[in-house]
Amino acid sequence: MGFRSAGCGLGAGAMAEHIKREDAIKAVRHALAKGLEPTQYIEIIPAADVSEVVRCRDCIHLLQDLSLRNYHSCMRLRLPQRVNLDDFCSYGGRKGGNDNE
Repeated sequence: MGFRSAGCGLGAGAMAEHIKREDAIKAVRHALAKGLEPTQYIEIIPAADVSEVVRCRDCIHLLQDLSLRNYHSCMRLRLPQRVNLDDFCSYGGRKGGNDNE
């Protein structure tokens, strides 16, 4: 999921299209300068190749330390690796199986 947009209001399995803000602004300015409808120009901007990120806090591989030392571990490999809850990797799988992949 290049950058799958979490919380974008789409149902499970839906994929939002993302475009660069700079490209959208240029398209709107171009359309307005010609007195045209901006949506026509925005619709032809190619979507970016993006995926949603699964943060460690939501990953199936997380072994969360509930003590005060907060030593969280990724258990994907044989040797646990220390992680922060806001970290992510390309192997993340969402708890509950809602990967949308």
